[in-house]
Amino acid sequence: MTKKKTRRKSNKIVGRCLESDAHAQTIDEGFAFLDRPILMPREALAYQWALRNIALNNMRIKSESTREAVENGTSYFSDGSIKVKAHILSGIATDVRFASDDPDATIDRIMLSFVKVYNEQTRRWCPVDSHLWLFIDQLTVRQGEGWEERKDGEGFGVALGDRVIILAEDRIYDGPKGMRRHGVGEWSVLSSSLLYGINGKKRFRICEVPRKVVTDGYLMFFKKRGEQVATALVNNGEWAGCQERCREAAAREPWSLVAYLEQNKHPMYR
Repeated sequence: MTKKKTRRKSNKIVGRCLESDAHAQTIDEGFAFLDRPILMPREALAYQWALRNIALNNMRIKSESTREAVENGTSYFSDGSIKVKAHILSGIATDVRFASDDPDATIDRIMLSFVKVYNEQTRRWCPVDSHLWLFIDQLTVRQGEGWEERKDGEGFGVALGDRVIILAEDRIYDGPKGMRRHGVGEWSVLSSSLLYGINGKKRFRICEVPRKVVTDGYLMFFKKRGEQVATALVNNGEWAGCQERCREAAAREPWSLVAYLEQNKHPMYR
C-alpha cells in the first residue's frame, strides 16, 4: 500500500499590524509570528521580503526622534586617552542604498529597522527608533569579537530580514530643524540571524531559520582569511535580481503578501 502524499499547507502570518512610532518610542520586535516553521528556501525568501515590506510600510521617514533612548542601554568605552562611547544595537536588515546607478556599484549603506539597544543590567532590549542607516565606509572588524577562534575560511553572511546585532560607536550629528541626534560612527557585526515567532497553546517562542534554508537575499559576507577578515558586498545588479526573486517567491507563497506584526501581550522569553 502506498502512502498518499498530502500537500503541505501554505504558511501564514498571524497577529495584527503595529505602527512603528518613533516619537512615542513604541517599536515592536520586528519579526512576524507564523503558524508553522519555515522549512523551505522559497518560504524563507518570501518571509524575508515580507519583513522588508513591514518595515518600509510602517517607518517614520521624517522622524523627529533624537534617539536619546539609546542612553537606556549599557555604554561601553574604548581604551586609550580618548574614550569613545559605544552601544550594542539590534535591528532588522530591511533596505540598502548604492552610491550610483552603476550595476557594479556595491552597497553604500544598510537600513536597520525596529532598532533597539541592549541593557546589560536588566538583560533587555530597549526601543530606540523605527530605523537607522549604517554606512559601509564605517564598517570595521574589531579584535575580541570571536574571529580569533574561527578557522581560516569560516565566516557568516547578513541577509535581508536578518536580526543583526552590532557594536556601534555613538556619534552626535545635526538632524532636521537643527536638533542634535544620536547616530552611528564605526560599527561591527556581532551576529546575524533570521528569526520568526511561533504561537503555541500556552505561550509563544522565538525560532531561528536554519542557515541552510536561507539561500538567497544576502547583502554581505564576512570570511576569515589568515589574520584578516574579508568583506564581500552585493552590488546594484545583484540586488535587482534578488528583488525579482523575492517577488516571485512572495507570489508563490500568498501568506507572505499580507504581513502582520504580533502585539506583545506577554514579556519576551529569551
